[in-house]
Amino acid sequence: MKSGKLLLLVALLMMICVVQFVDASPGLDITLTTDRSPPQYMRGEIVDVQGTLTWDGSPIPDGLVALQVDDPDEGYFILRTLSTGTPPAEGGVIEILEAIPCDSQGNPKQFFTRDAYAHFSVTLRNNDEDPRYVLMCANIFDAKMVPLHASIQHAGLMEPGEFSLLFPCMIPEEAALGNATIHISAFNALPKNAGAQAYPYCPEKSAVFTIESPIGAAPSTSYPVGTYGLTFKLPWTGKLGSYDIYATSNYEGEGISSSINFVAVPGSPLLGDVNEDGIVDIYDAILLGLAFGSTPGEPTWNVKCDFNRDDIVDIYDAITLANNYGKTA
Repeated sequence: MKSGKLLLLVALLMMICVVQFVDASPGLDITLTTDRSPPQYMRGEIVDVQGTLTWDGSPIPDGLVALQVDDPDEGYFILRTLSTGTPPAEGGVIEILEAIPCDSQGNPKQFFTRDAYAHFSVTLRNNDEDPRYVLMCANIFDAKMVPLHASIQHAGLMEPGEFSLLFPCMIPEEAALGNATIHISAFNALPKNAGAQAYPYCPEKSAVFTIESPIGAAPSTSYPVGTYGLTFKLPWTGKLGSYDIYATSNYEGEGISSSINFVAVPGSPLLGDVNEDGIVDIYDAILLGLAFGSTPGEPTWNVKCDFNRDDIVDIYDAITLANNYGKTA
């Protein structure tokens, strides 16, 4: 009887020790936020997505985060690999060796035109002894930080050794002129589909190319150690509705994930831009002229011309348009 009680006491003590060990063990944590609450943005506005990656409460200085943003139709909008400081040294299981803008034959090329295809040559290497499943993602941003293209260019097993592919991407007619950037990432799975089991194999590889005229590249934003982030601009022709954001990471063999969303709503952040095309010009002045003097309920009323929201399109709205004439978002 006494031996039974002794065994029970020992078992209880072991359970307490296990619980204390689990509670005291380090853990991976990830946060994900946008810069606005509620998270609503108009076409043409800047969106800033940020988060932290910590281990037992301490910032991780060399972490990688897979970031996926889907548009309201569940299409790919952003597929990127972000770092929380200094990216890990090359030489992981999967490496992205190079990403080169080129023509359809693979010859390096720097300049491309709108409404035409740009081609890219990408080389990866599997340093493992066995095949690895790899999703190779491509993401293009124009000179104004607008995401132009996001796609999966390879999904399947990659044998040991180097792997190269050549693929085209259409440059849309509305792309900003100047230096654009393509970012290549390699994931084991999509963050949306695999959650905490999804992660980037390695730092992304980027390359700059030019859409028609050479101007400076869009400025990049730096984030504190242990923090990741991405700033981008919603396109003027972008879809309205809810955009879903997924962030995943793997550190010291532990996976973590988080998700949020933001909403794209009608409107232009540029006062005077009645037709919401990103510039205040004669077409906006014509629309204001047609609505001039109108109030809500009248046939010529146009709420987009009432810049000061006083329920009448008048001289004050005309002055606002005149002050912003020629400005672009």
